[in-house]
Amino acid sequence: MPRRLRVELEGGLYHVYNKVGHEERPFADDEEAERFLDLVRDTKKRDGFVVYAWCVMPNHFHLALRTRSVPLSRSMRSILHRYSLGLNRRRGRSGPVWQGRYKSRLVGDQRYFDRVVLYINLNPVTGGLVDDPADYRWSSHRELLGKVKQPLTDIEEALMGFGQTRRSARSAYVRSLRGAREESWTGETPNRLAWWVTDDDREIQPADSGPYVDVLGRSTGIDRPVLEPANYLSKAAKLLGVEPGDLADKGRQPEIVTQRELIAVLGVERYGVSVKALADLLGRRRVTVSTWVSRGAAKRSSSDSFREKVDELDRRIAEE
Repeated sequence: MPRRLRVELEGGLYHVYNKVGHEERPFADDEEAERFLDLVRDTKKRDGFVVYAWCVMPNHFHLALRTRSVPLSRSMRSILHRYSLGLNRRRGRSGPVWQGRYKSRLVGDQRYFDRVVLYINLNPVTGGLVDDPADYRWSSHRELLGKVKQPLTDIEEALMGFGQTRRSARSAYVRSLRGAREESWTGETPNRLAWWVTDDDREIQPADSGPYVDVLGRSTGIDRPVLEPANYLSKAAKLLGVEPGDLADKGRQPEIVTQRELIAVLGVERYGVSVKALADLLGRRRVTVSTWVSRGAAKRSSSDSFREKVDELDRRIAEE
C-alpha cells in the first residue's frame, strides 16, 4: 500500500514526533542528545522554521514548530538522515536508526497548539523521569522560564498564546502546566491524542508577518503551481534571462554560479523538483547539483540579498 501523502502548508503549525527503533535509547547519553539538538539548531537556521516547544526523551523526540517557505519534509529529512549517519558512524554499524518515517500533525487552532506545548514540556514528567519539568535538561520548559541564555525555542512566539507580556505569559504558562498535569491527555501516546477536535473559531495569527494558516485551513503563502521539472527549469531560466545550456556549462562566472544556486535551491525546496531530475536535464552529476542546493540553502539563511532573490523568483514563477 502506498504511503499517505503528507499535508504540508507554508506557515503551518506542526507537532512532530519520532522514535528510535530496536528498543535503543541513544538520547539517554547527554552527548547524543546534544548532537541531535545541534542538528535541529543548524537546520532551523538554514530553513527558518519557528520552534515553540521541544523535548528529547531517551528514545524519542517531540517538536512543535511553524514552517516558512521550506517544507517540513525537507527539514525533517535533513535532521533525521544526518543524525542516522552520525550515530551509525560513531557506533561502527549501518542500517536504519528510526522506527519509521516521522509523524506530524498539522495543528488546527491556538487552543490545540497551546496544549501541544504543555504536552511536550510535560513529557519527562509523564514518562517518569522527573517530578518537576524544570529538573529535566532536554526540553524547552527551562527556556520558556528564561533560565537558558541561548534557547532553541523562539520565546516570544511560544509564549504569545499565554499572555501579552513575558511576565504574565510565563505565569499563565506555569499555571496551565500545573493544571495540565491532571489531564488524561498528558500521558497519552501521540497517536491517541484527540484534542484536535475543537469548536474554537479564532483565526491563528503569528506574531510576525510571515505566512500562516487561517481558520479555514488556507495557507497565506504563495500559491505555487505544480510544474514538471523541465517546465520549472524553463520558466526559472527564462525569468532570470539565462539559457539552460549556460547553467549546464562548467563556467564559474559569478552571475552563472548565483543563477544555478537560485534555480536549484528554489526548485528542490519549494517546487518539489528532485536533484536527480535537475541533474538529468542539465547533464550534470547528481552530486554537483546537490552541492548547488546546499550552497543556495546556506546563502538563503545568511544573505538577505540572496534570500530576496529566491523569494522574487518564487513569486514570479507562481504568477506566470
